[in-house]
Amino acid sequence: MSQGDRLESWKEISAYLARTSRTCQRWEAEYGLPIHRIGESPKARVFAFKGELDAWLERVLRETEAREARSVIPGRPVPEAAPPAPDMPAVSRSAIAAKSYWVGRTVIERFLITRSPADLALAVELFEKVRDEDPSSPLAYLGLGDVYRWDYSFQGMKPHRLDQMTENYAKAFQLAPDLAATNVGLGWSRYFPGDIAGASEAFGRAAEIKPNDPEVDLEIADFLIGLGHPDRAVRRFTRVLAGSAARTRARWLRALCHEWMGDYAAALADSHTALELEPTSSYLRCMQARLRILTGDLPEAEAELAVAEALSRKSGDVDFTKALLWAARGDGRRAEDALARPARPTVLRNYVVTMVYAALGDLEDTLDLIASTIESGFSKLVTHAYFYLYLANPNNHFYDPLRAHPRFVDILARQKRRYDEESARLGDL
Repeated sequence: MSQGDRLESWKEISAYLARTSRTCQRWEAEYGLPIHRIGESPKARVFAFKGELDAWLERVLRETEAREARSVIPGRPVPEAAPPAPDMPAVSRSAIAAKSYWVGRTVIERFLITRSPADLALAVELFEKVRDEDPSSPLAYLGLGDVYRWDYSFQGMKPHRLDQMTENYAKAFQLAPDLAATNVGLGWSRYFPGDIAGASEAFGRAAEIKPNDPEVDLEIADFLIGLGHPDRAVRRFTRVLAGSAARTRARWLRALCHEWMGDYAAALADSHTALELEPTSSYLRCMQARLRILTGDLPEAEAELAVAEALSRKSGDVDFTKALLWAARGDGRRAEDALARPARPTVLRNYVVTMVYAALGDLEDTLDLIASTIESGFSKLVTHAYFYLYLANPNNHFYDPLRAHPRFVDILARQKRRYDEESARLGDL
């Protein structure tokens, strides 16, 4: 292992894994996280190698996900395709390609609610059928680019998925550069490597090609969330929902924006409507439970979590939402136990971890995680985490112990400057 691969302390190890030091120490004790020591004493200096940590985490997560996959009830039917929008370009002259494309789109929407890898695999199969039936269809490559984008974002940020996403979006753009949707794909290809200016340009061009289009608005709103501008995203989601109130994705994403800005009443209303549309979604049940916790309704939160657990056994979302519930009740041991199971990092999980540890009084470890996530969070979470409006939310009482801490005040001021500067650059987006 090279020196550049070496991490020299628990602080560096926890920053690299995007976890608190206490979680990493538990992982060593309970799951065999590969940690090395200089000396034998309890206070001996620790070090670790990034390559060993990556290999360990991938192995543990692969084993965990394999166990969970065996607990999923097989035989989920292929959903009916959503009808295409009247102004949507034709997919292909092939009826097989057209039917496969729209079913694939519906499967992607289902994945965003279920987070089931099986749905992603099915979507790949459907869009590959479109491509094989009609290699000249830009929408075939656009669909594949979208699948690989969600796979990269939610299934472990595997580099080859990013390559596949970029390759397919580039092919779609090459075939149809004047299509709004292919410019959206180009925007995502620029966003993930960190070219925010290039991404903004591509998304802006999509909006010029197809002004006030709900699909374009939805994608731009997603982009704005990733940048840390949920206020702008809410305006676009509201426009989408004005045209179609049953757009589940727009509904729960708007709920998330309201939650992060502290408007819990609006978030609960959107979350409730999304649940009426998708009552078997464990993810949405956890969202509803989290909002109940944030508003102090702990019995209702516990009831939602019981349903979520029945819908999705061993779900990581259920575990970390339980941790928030136990922290709200002041039960530190149970809260920490609920966070102990290795799971893929997500921005929601990261936020909940810092809420839990702040509530339990572990302020320095909490601030370390917030600071390191801001520094490296985009590369690990594909989003700019701990943005200004989230940190400035006065209604998140889990963060109350942090608010007077000099480090928190400094972080908040720096994130405010970033938010103001970026707002000026975003213009009308």
